[in-house]
Amino acid sequence: MRELPQEGAESYAGSLLVAHPSMLDPNFRRAVLFISAHTADEGALGVILNRPLEKKVSEVVSETPLNALEKVPVFFGGPVGRDRLIFASLEWKTGEGLRLNHNVDVEEANE
Repeated sequence: MRELPQEGAESYAGSLLVAHPSMLDPNFRRAVLFISAHTADEGALGVILNRPLEKKVSEVVSETPLNALEKVPVFFGGPVGRDRLIFASLEWKTGEGLRLNHNVDVEEANE
């Protein structure tokens, strides 16, 4: 796991955030978040990693043939953009760590 940026650093991208046990907000209580993008100008994009919805992609996407994605589980990613479905891929790069690619379209994810 990489070290957190020092005070005044520009980005927390690549960081895991674990909710403190006293966190009462139901959106983030007991949540583990992966921050995939973060800048001072545009804010952060992260996803909650530990909230499965007990649904498969085939139950929430109907307009596109799914093939390989039909049985992939869907997770609750967070309280913002609840009407959106983001396809993401995880990539490990030695020396750099874990990268979440969150701009994956349905056709690309289905390959």
